[in-house]
Amino acid sequence: MDSVILIAVGYPTFRLPDVTPPLGLLCLASHLRREKPDTRLAVIDQRATRISADEIVRQATAFKPDVIGLSVLTPSAYLLPPLVEELKKALPDALCVVGGPHVSSFGLAALGESGADAAVAGEGELAFERVVRTCGNRAGLAHIPGLFWRDADGNIRQNEGEIAPIEDLDNLPFPAYDLIDLKVYSVQARVNRLPVRPYISLFTSRGCPYRCSYCHHIFGKKFRSQSAAKVAEDIEYAVRRFHVKDIEILDDIFNCNRSRVIELSETLNHRGIKVSLAFPNGLRADILDAVTVDALVDAGMYFAAIALESAAPRIQRMIHKLLDADKFFSACDLLTGRKVFTNGFGMLGFPTETEEEMRLTIDAMVGSRLHTASFSTLLPFPNTEIHDYARLHFPEKVQGLSYDAVEYSCLKFNISEVPDELLFALQREAWRRFYLKPSRMLRIARDYPDRAHLPRYLPMFLARIGKGLI
Repeated sequence: MDSVILIAVGYPTFRLPDVTPPLGLLCLASHLRREKPDTRLAVIDQRATRISADEIVRQATAFKPDVIGLSVLTPSAYLLPPLVEELKKALPDALCVVGGPHVSSFGLAALGESGADAAVAGEGELAFERVVRTCGNRAGLAHIPGLFWRDADGNIRQNEGEIAPIEDLDNLPFPAYDLIDLKVYSVQARVNRLPVRPYISLFTSRGCPYRCSYCHHIFGKKFRSQSAAKVAEDIEYAVRRFHVKDIEILDDIFNCNRSRVIELSETLNHRGIKVSLAFPNGLRADILDAVTVDALVDAGMYFAAIALESAAPRIQRMIHKLLDADKFFSACDLLTGRKVFTNGFGMLGFPTETEEEMRLTIDAMVGSRLHTASFSTLLPFPNTEIHDYARLHFPEKVQGLSYDAVEYSCLKFNISEVPDELLFALQREAWRRFYLKPSRMLRIARDYPDRAHLPRYLPMFLARIGKGLI
């Protein structure tokens, strides 16, 4: 019997306080449980529990795993090396494997810096399952396509090829939520300060057909989705098994298939499944229409995030997002008109972006009916087209870039056409003008999904105003 412990590494911070269930690890666990039923499994979420590295090592040692899987976001990756070092001291025979978005961005470097034995990039279920099956035979790692690993001499290697992504997402088991305490998450800040109450997060699709130059490639660029019937089945199971009626859907582009959205709404209503749906990761705004919005609201949607990034047509073409800004704001009006609390994402500082283009974005978002918004500055992550551009044209800036504990709206990085002082002054102006608009304050107070918990939302609201004043 193999024993596998999965650890989500990182801590919430003042600027990044949000805590959500470690959905990626729960998907890995459920897949392993089905494919290797004799596997002992445990999950530790450092971000949710705030436990120290020493306590993680203590719990892992007590569990006696054969494989230790560590998932990390890039801003928390600096915590990996000392944690891996202590885990390997305490459990010298265990195989340490890192994964998550950080590995998908940094690849070989993520493995080298962490000190782990292997690293899995991208979609993890099939690759990690094969890693677990090599227990006791490290040489077997050489036969897993696309894997980063250390050989017996400590040399880092990358295997050729890649494991094909899972095509039939309906065949995926429900995430292993029984391995965590959901009560821990129901009392902590959620993405965008949604109401504090019991909930779970789900993926219902993977991949995105759009090719935004700044975006990740974790699930590839082919859209794959669960059927509406499977999504409804999983939601119904969550309600029955875990007694939650609040579902957070984290798809990159949930509404890519319009007919699936409408069918899901009809299926949920036909089955009498009453839930509240939130989309904090974003819906593609310029393919939303009145029928789709009505279907989502009928299904229970109460919160949606939509990403404009830039209102300048030239920038939209340059970053390959190719979003129609007029349709974006029409979608915003449709959402807010149906009392959906709506957040918008704006970004400043794209390569060659001018002051006029930045002001076009700021003016458009300030004048919109968005309830809330964020104004980040461009942060080029490795393994993206925008990072390649920055490395070519601004090598000195990329070389000195640190991602440790970064919060995207506070990073001081600039490769636009305007000087640093102006870029960050425009960012502060955007925060200030957006949140100090009296009509917006009134609409936030009126439309927030759970007014009883609005006081818990106020610190972030005030912090965003503060960003515009300092």
